[in-house]
This record gives sequence, C-alpha cells and structure tokens, in this order.
Amino acid sequence: MTNTNSVQNLINEVMATRGATVSVFGQPHKIDESVDKGYVDIIEILEGFQGHEVETVLPAQYEVVMATYSDDPEHNYDIIDSNDNSIVIETGFDTEEEAEERMYELQEYNTAAVSVEDYLEYMEELGALEEESADNSYNWSGNVSNHFNFQTYEHEDGSVYVEFKVHLYGDVRGNYTDSVLLKFDDEHAFLEAISECDSSEDYKGYTIHFSALNEGYEILDAEGWTEGEKYSWEDVIEYIDGLVSEETTEEV
Repeated sequence: MTNTNSVQNLINEVMATRGATVSVFGQPHKIDESVDKGYVDIIEILEGFQGHEVETVLPAQYEVVMATYSDDPEHNYDIIDSNDNSIVIETGFDTEEEAEERMYELQEYNTAAVSVEDYLEYMEELGALEEESADNSYNWSGNVSNHFNFQTYEHEDGSVYVEFKVHLYGDVRGNYTDSVLLKFDDEHAFLEAISECDSSEDYKGYTIHFSALNEGYEILDAEGWTEGEKYSWEDVIEYIDGLVSEETTEEV
C-alpha cells in the first residue's frame, strides 16, 4: 500500500508545463521555462512543504452480516466488503460479536490509499475535521510564479490540515494541479512555510523584497531602510532609477 498524497506529484505537474505549449481559451500559449524577476517560484514553496503530507489512507470498509449459506444461519456470520457485498472476506463466525471483533482487526490491517477528496470526505463524516478558512493568492495578487488555492481544516487533535493546489495556466478559475493534503501545527505555521520562500533582487544599490503572501514590492536602501513600496516590477525599476538619478544630481 502506497500513500499517493505527495507534494512531488504537484512539483512534477508544474514542471511539466514549464516551456510547454498549452491551450488557453482555445489558442496555443507557450509557458515560460523560467520564472520572471520579482516572483517567488512556486516550486520552492512546494519543496518546503515536503514532509508535511498527510498519510491519506483509510481502513478497509467491511461489515458483518448473517451468513447466507449456513446450516445454522441464526448463529453464523460473515464479514463482507461494504462496497461489494458479493465479496466475502471471512466466514464461519458463531456470534456477531466475534465477527465484529475480527472485522475491526481486518479493517485496520487492510488499509488502502485514497484520494485527498475521498479522505477529506471520510474524515468530515467522522467529525474529525472541520472546515476553516479558504483563499487564493490571486485574490491578493501575490508575487508568485503560479497562483495557489488552499482550504484549511481544524483537526480534532488541534492541528491544521491544508488542502493545497497550484494553478498551472489560463483562467484562474480552472486548470489546477491535483490537491495535496498537508498537516501543520496551526495556520500560522502553514503561512510561515510560505513566507520562508520570500525573495529579493538587488538593483542599482537597492534591494527589492517580495513575497507570495503580499502584492507589494518593498524597496530597501543599502542601510536596510525602507524607501517605499510599489505594486508592479516596472514601477519598482522606474522608482529606483529615479532615486539613483536624484542621487547623481545631488553629487554633481
């Protein structure tokens, strides 16, 4: 049994689009092979998530029924597959209690890997997970190569589960990777994992800081003092060029 919930799967999906030609609104569109300046690479964020994957496996779904074929049907029970009652897992139990005890053992032993969606549905039905916040980096224009969507859940043990998927291309309402389910101590730890990938670029003696969690570009001088904030890379470059021009004029 292999857990299919893997961050690496999302990394592979994103990398498969880099440099590829895809259809956007029915027209061919070639995706850049590299990430433009001023954007955090979603691959770095995903790599930081590795090790946080939830093991999305569930116990087998069995049930106990009175045996159909038995010399003494009132005192003979079978364990069958809940999804296909024609499949008998074990048979010949004298009491229902004996059959149920064995059924629970078999369910835990015969676990199966399931999709994130099936796992979440099962856990919510059990009452082990409760939906919390949801958002998309597109909503705040995060400076990230690929926008991402997430839904958080509070687990009964106090931890936070995060369903996370990455937008690949085209309309942000569609064209996403499969979901991956992550586990963190709390929502702050999840956001902190993203902010650890904040990046910066140096330009003409100034440092430009940017984040997937923020739409702005913070401009710092050589001493680390904030010189301002702009909301597009072009505006940042124009602003710094202006600062450098003023400095040059003052020196003359």
